[in-house]
Amino acid sequence: MPRFFIPGLVLLLFALPVHAQCTDTFLSMDTVVLDQETQLLGSLTDATRLPDGRIAVATVDPGVYLFDAEGGFLQQLGSPGEGPFEYLNPALVRPADGGVAVWDAGNLRLLTFRSDGSPDAEWTGFRRAASNFVLRADTLYLHHGGASADPYVGVYLRDGQGEALARVGAAPERHAALSFIGGAAPMAPGPEGGVRYASPAALGVQAYDATGGERLAFRIADPTFDTSPVDAFPRREDIGNPMEAIQQATQSSHFHALHTTPNGMLALLKHGRVVYERTMQEALRDAQTAAQGGAVTSSLDMGGVVENTIRHHAHLLAPDGTPQGCQILQFRGGEDVLQMGLSGPTPRGFFFYTERMTAADVDYELTEYGLPEGDAP
Repeated sequence: MPRFFIPGLVLLLFALPVHAQCTDTFLSMDTVVLDQETQLLGSLTDATRLPDGRIAVATVDPGVYLFDAEGGFLQQLGSPGEGPFEYLNPALVRPADGGVAVWDAGNLRLLTFRSDGSPDAEWTGFRRAASNFVLRADTLYLHHGGASADPYVGVYLRDGQGEALARVGAAPERHAALSFIGGAAPMAPGPEGGVRYASPAALGVQAYDATGGERLAFRIADPTFDTSPVDAFPRREDIGNPMEAIQQATQSSHFHALHTTPNGMLALLKHGRVVYERTMQEALRDAQTAAQGGAVTSSLDMGGVVENTIRHHAHLLAPDGTPQGCQILQFRGGEDVLQMGLSGPTPRGFFFYTERMTAADVDYELTEYGLPEGDAP
């Protein structure tokens, strides 16, 4: 495989100035409520905005849908099932050559649809789950992670039948508990080609392309980044109690997401913690007791929130890695919020998804946090 031969690892270390205070304001906010008069939605698993402004969403129903820039329903892409261009669990959606690419976690395959919504191509033969992906022409970068014992980025070609031409970005045996939680597979297209990715436990962003191999693209200066809550779980074999590891992971800082923008890249680091009335272990014990008594429960009841200090630091970096700004984002839900969380990329930033109960229905809101067009701090 001469085209994808990986030369010796080259580390390019940049002496970057420290951005001492995260007090900038440079991201705009624009909220869209998805129209349900013509299409009844279920909870969203992911969303992305295409370069022409349209919005693609994946739902748990399962379904993949296109909306216009204002949230008006346009069409459904593909259909549920196991046949050609069908999906069982569309977990991720991303732009692809003017159309949409969908990772189907149920059938372990990637589907692409053209700009008009017609079927384009199927990537099959994968044998491992994926937690993120970047598609660039005929090259696919899949992050195989989640609760996997061996996370890495696999590099695939369209006709490769799921056989990786290269494995890059193998996570070091450090803070294994962080791989259990969502948002722990930061990836984005590299401005110069290839892909950029990060370990959830580190402040360095790696870059990979076929000709240059792997290198450290840039470091992020964030003195509040603290992974001490998961210091007790550096390796898989150190995790004797998965529930405890997951709970500690939610208390730890981690590298949450990476997005390419016209002015460089946005790196989102999660800090803080949420404390409930009961621990995960206590909630699991109560659920098991209820099950033994014949009761049926669909979720772990951890009670009300006692403390919530969760915040995200959005670091803006120039294409060469120079820090341009740092903004604190805090997402707070009220009693009417059923679900919320970070979603996929947009041309100028990323979406934040909120599922909100109203008097008549459930609203599905997508708030785009992005750089104002042609603007930077």
